[in-house]
Amino acid sequence: MNDEEIFKHFDKQNKFYLTKHELKVSLIYKFGYKFPYDEIKNIWKGRFKFEQSRNDYDSLYDKSVASKGITFKYFTYLINLLDSQITSDKKSTIDFQIIDEDDKGYITFDDFKQLIMKHNLKFIQPSQVKEVYKEMDIDGDEKVSLSDFRRFVKEYKELQQVKTTN
Repeated sequence: MNDEEIFKHFDKQNKFYLTKHELKVSLIYKFGYKFPYDEIKNIWKGRFKFEQSRNDYDSLYDKSVASKGITFKYFTYLINLLDSQITSDKKSTIDFQIIDEDDKGYITFDDFKQLIMKHNLKFIQPSQVKEVYKEMDIDGDEKVSLSDFRRFVKEYKELQQVKTTN
C-alpha cells in the first residue's frame, strides 16, 4: 500500500485525520516496528508546529483538523522523515523480526519458504528458493541469524548498486 492508501485504511471513519492510536498502528503497518511511546508523543505534539509552518490555501482547515489528529499532509511528511532516519541496519532488523514470526532469533528454511509463498514473491523463482536461502546462511549453520541476514542484505544492496551504475 502507498502512503495515501495506508492513511485511508486507518482513517476508517473518513474524518480526514488519524487519532493517536490510528497513527501508532499505521506506523507499525508501514515500518513493521513499534515506535517507543516518547517518539509517538513527540510526533503527536509536532503536528501543531507543522501546520503553523505551512502557508497554503487549506491551512485553516488543516489547523482545525490538526487539533483532533494527524492530517494526511503531516502523515506523508512524517513517513518521509522517519523513512530517511531509519538506518539500513535497523530496517534489516525490522525485516528480520517480521520474518522470524515466532521470535526464535533465526530464520529457518521453512520460515523463508513460507514467506515467499505467503507474499507471492515472484522475483524468486521456486527453483531458486533453496539457493537464495543458502546464500543468506553465510556461516552455513542452516539457520539465518540476524547477522547473516544483515550481511546478505548489505551485499545484495551493494550488488544492486553495481548493476545500476554499469
